[in-house]
Amino acid sequence: EGKVTGDLSIYNNQSAEITAMGEIFDEDADNVSLSWSDPVLTQTIVRRDVTISFHCTSYQNFRNVLQKMSEMKYRCLIRDVTVSGYDRNAGTGIQDGNDLNASIQVTFFETTEGASNLSGLTVSQDDSTTDDTLGDELQNRAQAYSN
Repeated sequence: EGKVTGDLSIYNNQSAEITAMGEIFDEDADNVSLSWSDPVLTQTIVRRDVTISFHCTSYQNFRNVLQKMSEMKYRCLIRDVTVSGYDRNAGTGIQDGNDLNASIQVTFFETTEGASNLSGLTVSQDDSTTDDTLGDELQNRAQAYSN
């Protein structure tokens, strides 16, 4: 049974998430690249996906990155993990490698409760409760915040 960890931050927490990830990757990885998707709203929960590509000089450094991401302050879910590499000198596998390329897909979760601005959100089309009423509510809340 999984344990929910991390703070469910108020939308838009992307800057703080980037800062936290910078601290994680700065210690154990290099050549870090982030690719963000648009944030998606379902009821009051915002999901923000990011694909992170990076390089590690050891399998232990790679594991450190995953561990720190799973324990980070902000609520997130590591969804897809890809790692490749080998020790060119020894011809051994990933666990013994010293040249690893990795990619992870992470979803950050935020809430609109208490948000002062809802700009940039896409309303989920997969949620059966997402209808014209929710769209109208989102528009009304956005207008209220801009006044």
